Amino acid sequence: MLLTADGPMVIDRTNAEVGQPAPDWAMSALVLAQVALGFPSEVSVGVRPGLTPMLAVAGSDAADVVGRLPQARARRADDPGMSAGETRLDEAVALARSAAGSPSCT
Repeated sequence: MLLTADGPMVIDRTNAEVGQPAPDWAMSALVLAQVALGFPSEVSVGVRPGLTPMLAVAGSDAADVVGRLPQARARRADDPGMSAGETRLDEAVALARSAAGSPSCT
């Protein structure tokens, strides 16, 4: 993920999929939330404010993105490459929901 003048952009992710964009948006939101929570402030300082604009880019699909956060969480939980700092998945889901203006999802 790279934060550009136009907002966050996915630059490389091995588990991105062809198809509907909502699952990839959800995964991106979750990864950004994990960075915001689990890395030193000099790394995460620009990430938390970037979550809301990133989800705004999803537009009318933002509700679908939020609804897919549990699926993204499950996929991240199965990722053996995550570091100890990246394992705050429940908090990351809550942060992404909050950034989207949605306190819960079904």
